[in-house]
Amino acid sequence: MAEITIEFTGRTQDLNEFSSALFGTDALAAGTQEEIPGGGTITMQSMMLRKAYGIPQYIEIILSVVDSIAAGIAGNYIYIKLIEHNGGNLSIRINRREVHLDKRKITKMIEEEIATQRK
Repeated sequence: MAEITIEFTGRTQDLNEFSSALFGTDALAAGTQEEIPGGGTITMQSMMLRKAYGIPQYIEIILSVVDSIAAGIAGNYIYIKLIEHNGGNLSIRINRREVHLDKRKITKMIEEEIATQRK
């Protein structure tokens, strides 16, 4: 099973709304896990709250998927949650590589990470 780190950065309010929608709960903590359609899971790693004004906050999740079919479904799931819940205001990094808010690009990067981990 491939494990892919995804980081979302932005304003606290936008991150809270997005992460609540992503995990289906307002009670989030490190280790919170959610099964996603298609056979994958997402796990909350951390939420960094910085105290300085104007510095973006971030959350980090681990996406666990088995194959490229699950990757496509997971990419679509994350994309839909981003679009519906202030995701346009967030920046996204998949395994430390920035990706734009585009369903195909998100899915492609997840698939590339799965292929890399299988080698």
